[in-house]
Amino acid sequence: MDLASSSYQVGGSISSSTSIYVERQADQELTQALLEGKFCYVFNSRQMGKSSLLLHTKEHLQQQNITCCFIDVSRIGSTDTKSEQWYGGLVYELCRGFGLIGTFDVLKWWRELGELTPAQKLSDFLEKVLLPNCPGQLVVFLDEIDSVLSLPFSSDDFFSVIRFCFNQRAANKEFERLQFALFGVALPTDLMTNKTRSPFNIGHAVSLQGFQSAEAVHLVKGLPFNQDIAQAMVQRIVYWTGGQPFLTQKLCQLSVNRHDQPPLSVEQCCEWVDELIEQEVLADWEGQDNPEHLRTIRDRLLLDEQHTLQSLSIYQKVLEAGDKGLPLEQVSGHSRLYLTGLIEVIRGRIYSRNRLYTQVYDMNWVTSQLSARRPYFEAFNAWLDSGQSDEQLLQGQALQEARSWAKGKALPDDDYRFLAASQDAEKRKIEALNQQLTQEIKERELAQQQLKEALDDVKKAQQEAERANQAKSEFLRRVSHEVRTPINAVLGLSYLAQQGSDPVTMSYLEKIHNSANYLLGMIGDIVDYSQIEQGKLRLDPTPFYLDTLLDKLVDIIGQRAVNQGLALRLHSPLQPLPKVLGDELRLEQVLLNILTNAIKNTEHGSIDLSVNLLEQSENALTLAFSINDTGPGLPTAVIDALVDTEQHSPKNNSLGMGLNLCKQLVSLMNGTWKISAEPSKGSQVGFTITLATVGQVPQLQLSDTQDVCYFGDLPHPEISQRLQAIGIQHANDAQLLAAKLILFDPKLTQPKTLDSRWVALLPSGQNQSASLPKSRVTRLLNYPMTISKLDRHLQSMLHYRPQTDLQNETVTDSQWSVLVAEDNDINQQVISELLARWGIASVISENGQQALTAVQQQDFDLVLMDVNMPLMNGLQATEAIRALDDIKYQQLPIIAMTAHAHEEDRQATQAAGMNEHVTKPIDPNALKTTLEKYLNAPISAQTSVHSKRVDWLETIPQLRLRETLDRVADNRSLLQRLVRRFAEQYSPAQVDWQGLPHQTQAQQANWLHTLKGTSSNVGLADIAALAASMEQEAANQSLQLNQWQLLQQQVSQACTTIFTVSDNNTSAQTATQDKGNLKAQLTELYRLLEEDLSEAQQLLATLSEYPQYTDIASALDEFRTDDVEQLVHNWLQQLEDA
Repeated sequence: MDLASSSYQVGGSISSSTSIYVERQADQELTQALLEGKFCYVFNSRQMGKSSLLLHTKEHLQQQNITCCFIDVSRIGSTDTKSEQWYGGLVYELCRGFGLIGTFDVLKWWRELGELTPAQKLSDFLEKVLLPNCPGQLVVFLDEIDSVLSLPFSSDDFFSVIRFCFNQRAANKEFERLQFALFGVALPTDLMTNKTRSPFNIGHAVSLQGFQSAEAVHLVKGLPFNQDIAQAMVQRIVYWTGGQPFLTQKLCQLSVNRHDQPPLSVEQCCEWVDELIEQEVLADWEGQDNPEHLRTIRDRLLLDEQHTLQSLSIYQKVLEAGDKGLPLEQVSGHSRLYLTGLIEVIRGRIYSRNRLYTQVYDMNWVTSQLSARRPYFEAFNAWLDSGQSDEQLLQGQALQEARSWAKGKALPDDDYRFLAASQDAEKRKIEALNQQLTQEIKERELAQQQLKEALDDVKKAQQEAERANQAKSEFLRRVSHEVRTPINAVLGLSYLAQQGSDPVTMSYLEKIHNSANYLLGMIGDIVDYSQIEQGKLRLDPTPFYLDTLLDKLVDIIGQRAVNQGLALRLHSPLQPLPKVLGDELRLEQVLLNILTNAIKNTEHGSIDLSVNLLEQSENALTLAFSINDTGPGLPTAVIDALVDTEQHSPKNNSLGMGLNLCKQLVSLMNGTWKISAEPSKGSQVGFTITLATVGQVPQLQLSDTQDVCYFGDLPHPEISQRLQAIGIQHANDAQLLAAKLILFDPKLTQPKTLDSRWVALLPSGQNQSASLPKSRVTRLLNYPMTISKLDRHLQSMLHYRPQTDLQNETVTDSQWSVLVAEDNDINQQVISELLARWGIASVISENGQQALTAVQQQDFDLVLMDVNMPLMNGLQATEAIRALDDIKYQQLPIIAMTAHAHEEDRQATQAAGMNEHVTKPIDPNALKTTLEKYLNAPISAQTSVHSKRVDWLETIPQLRLRETLDRVADNRSLLQRLVRRFAEQYSPAQVDWQGLPHQTQAQQANWLHTLKGTSSNVGLADIAALAASMEQEAANQSLQLNQWQLLQQQVSQACTTIFTVSDNNTSAQTATQDKGNLKAQLTELYRLLEEDLSEAQQLLATLSEYPQYTDIASALDEFRTDDVEQLVHNWLQQLEDA
């Protein structure tokens, strides 16, 4: 056999003239349909022989004188082709196929149709050009029709033209001569974009199957083997290929290629063909697939992402069904898979097209492809394996991602069921969650309602607590005011009485002053504790001397220690320290509280106050304070509370108010606590703080140390150390004779002779020793004391000389005029005396209304305004003054005076328009500083005030003279004026005794309050007690008329007695300043240079008549204190030498 003429063609169109073309049923069906004038289409997978069928049919029709035109649609164009070009190209191909090119100008005709649509032009060509110019039957074969899917425009109009030609046959018989046959790999529905249009429902679909056994016998002719072997080989090849034309032709050609190794018998043919397929096809099928066939099927199956999963799933079921086939009704969407060529449909069942495909695309391959493309394959497989259990369904984010992935894809039915079941389960879950959420919302709404009610209760409780706090704050303000008012009198009057007193009296007055200040401190503790609770406590740093503070503490606490039989010892640096910057009042509060607590808890032994200088730099001191006692020791709860830095609550009950306040204050000072205690041995409470320094270190002033010595044993080593630090030594016999001052302890030493040189050392708080003859020793020195106080007191004793009483001088030409608005006569007297000493004239107003009238009648340089006054209070009066229509009333300095010391009180005075706030009791130094600030000039003292002793006070039986004189430092002249003022104020002519019982409760309480304070200040205790009792009953609205009558009787009787016994013509005595007075003033000036330069300036002003005044005043104005001290020392030395 000639192999060249009988070779097989693998791929491409096969001519029917060759011996290897196999005619199938489709050949006859297509030819017959076209002869009958039907519109035919052959849609099948690739490499099924469509082109060969087309060519064979065309040749057969032409043999019957039917004109045919073959057009490869893919040749016209696709992706970059415009509709005008594509339709024009189609018309051109028709002209070429039907032989009209030489007789018909296509381009000219096309242009002449102008703006007609391309589809209209095609229709017009078929009707008016093609049919008239081409006689007989005409058949148009359109191959690769699926290429229209790549066009950038819809091809629906083209298929509508074909339908038009078919439908037009009824109206125009010429159209019966025109038939169309379409070939391609597509579904009719794929070719139509508009799914509502259906041109293919008029067509005839021609099914193209593989070679049947009877049809394939023609292939035997091409095999170079004997007839029996060739026939057996073809049968085995068809067994593998199922008659698939491409594969059948290829295997036949591969058999020809091995003609030199033929099977030896018919029995060997099967094995021979199987081995051929294994070696030439299955082994590395992708690499040996040339020309492509298997890879083409694979790509058509996998690259169609929209339908891949559905096609793979159907094919998987086809493989599972095997030879039984898969019933067509059990699947949907198999058409896509059919176009790949993998399957065939026979009598309502789907089968794999051939065995070779099942070997290449086996179950493993299909499963791996499904797993790779199904993002939820694990869950899906588990769902199937579990019998579609809900536990394996998708949920949440995985379900959302799967739905997004599946959108627009054709999926297998199981996938749809899986996703639908997942969606339903998710919906049920959401519904359950919604129900749960609804329930939770209801519960939350209920909880919110309960919370709202609870918050309302809390708010009400907070409001109640705020009202309670406000009431407590108001109570504290009232208590503070009530207590500060009499203390104001004690401090003010004792201050006036200090000028020029002897050292013993000065010591008494100093203790009175310190004790009164201690009472103020206690009031401050109460107020501060309230501020701590409200978080309002703030420090107020000012410069002060630490030694001054320590001596003040000793004076305050010494008497208590003596009364309880305890020894009080002070351990402080043996050299003066510079001024430090800190809150002196708060530091004093801390130390006083700890000392008080130590004394309270110690029955016998000693209290030691120690101050150690840990570190000193150029600008700061680090100091360790500690208080040691010999008591039973602090309770553990107190120690824990003080040490535990986390417990900042002011309500720590284990500490009590005092120590609680201490803890908060030390914390504000950035200090640290140190606590230790041993049962029955006592406790140590201390803290360490760092304070900034201000100015230079002061120098000791005692220069005549050889004039001072100490005799015998001293009560404590600290005393001898301090004396030796100053330069004072233990006395020998020669020193005793020459010394001007001899210090001794009367308890430890009994000198044989005593004179004015001997100074007794007694514990602080003790003014007389049982072993000390009072008549023979007039000088006392209390210990312990700092080295600064020791130096100052010894200096004062060396230069002290007794002085006569000085006349109360009146300053006749005051430089300034001040309005004093104050309803309490004692306070009026104290402030007037202070202003007079400073050369300031004063006018008194008893209430805000009088003050408002006074400022409009007279020009004042400044106003001192009490806040709490009758008729119109100080705040109202200030607002009224500021509202007056003159700029001078806005510029007039108004200083508030009040016993209320709270921050809100300061803010209230500022809001009313007051410039400054001075707290009662009035501190003379603070008042003087404030006056200098707003008068814009320094103030110096004008006189020294002393009273002439008179006896008429002792004749008033209602007067508690001794107690009252102690309160005014034995200043009888001052007391005489105060008593006389009381009598004038409350005489029968001045008081409306008939109208008082009929006034309002508030007016009665206010009048009684004023009477109580005034009578108490002048020593009329019975009247004060009765007024206090009636004030309380007035508050309860239970006053009786007989009580007013009793009060009138007592007050009138007291006034009558005062007027009867008083001497209104007491003449002032003029005293001269002798040498002794001058030395005492210079010694006092020494002391003030260390403690208060403003007071030093005042005192220096009284010495302006002396020639030394100019140099000293000049040095003091420039704050050259060392030069001032030297000049004063020289002046004293001149007086001694004289």
